[in-house]
Amino acid sequence: IEPGETPLIDLANELRLLSGCPEARVLLVVDQFEELLGERASSAANAEFLTLLRRSVEAPDSPLMALATMRSDFLGLLQRNPVLRGMDYESLSLGPISTEGMRKVIEEPAKLGAIELEEGLTDRLIEDTETPDALPLLSFTLWVLWRDFTEDRVIQLSEYDDLGGLHGAVVREAEALVEPGDHAALRRAFLAMVRLNDEGNFARKQVPWDSPDLVPVHAQLEQFVQRRLLVVSSDGQERTVEVAHEALFRVWDRLRRWLRADRRALALRTRTEEAAAEWCERERSESHQWPEERIVDAVREVARSGVTLEDVEYPAIVRA
Repeated sequence: IEPGETPLIDLANELRLLSGCPEARVLLVVDQFEELLGERASSAANAEFLTLLRRSVEAPDSPLMALATMRSDFLGLLQRNPVLRGMDYESLSLGPISTEGMRKVIEEPAKLGAIELEEGLTDRLIEDTETPDALPLLSFTLWVLWRDFTEDRVIQLSEYDDLGGLHGAVVREAEALVEPGDHAALRRAFLAMVRLNDEGNFARKQVPWDSPDLVPVHAQLEQFVQRRLLVVSSDGQERTVEVAHEALFRVWDRLRRWLRADRRALALRTRTEEAAAEWCERERSESHQWPEERIVDAVREVARSGVTLEDVEYPAIVRA
């Protein structure tokens, strides 16, 4: 690589040539940028990507311009990130969707599908979309209403009430997929897909589809994917899965009980995995390694709860 050049710049130059616009600027969009910050900021892979991104946009005469979208409550973490500290950027704040905009989001797709919404339903939906995660829940609820109640081409307010509103819709879908009998395997799978963020709240976590915690319930998890409660993605090599709606952690009673029971173990798992990642990033320096007794105790306590540690590289964890 020549000074000032990166693989991203090379790719941008190729795109300019292929498009016949050799002087064009190439816009690189990074959605959900907050996923690169927070408690996973010490990840070597995250730091490598952020370093690549910074070098690419700051290179002299760079053809790249980056546009990153993120929640405003993560702005402090962006400013404190060691890789990005001091980097020039412009901040553009987008306010909440107006009431009229929300009305269009609900009614225009219905019109295109020749579906009538009972008078008062749109107003009720707008009233219920006040939480930060309301928009994806609104999308999910409208999909369920369309799937289950459009045989007569009319969606009624009573049908929305039968779902239990935005939260009731997602809970009903999840609970319908829980089979009778022992739920230990399903519990381990969902606990694997949860992490504690910097604010101490439960948040979703990507997990390899072939994780030992998930394999025993693959068939059941596939149903959660089909119902849009889990999201599967792939980078061409590894297939990963995560919870689609973090509201599940708050409103699905069954999952909420599991999380409350194992909150301490989940927090300990997060701290242990972060310590292991930092140890690897610091070239396995003894000064950044927990005492072996502390590591072994952490592993044992997490294991007793049924929560599983990722395959981290701490030597004591490997031996435990």
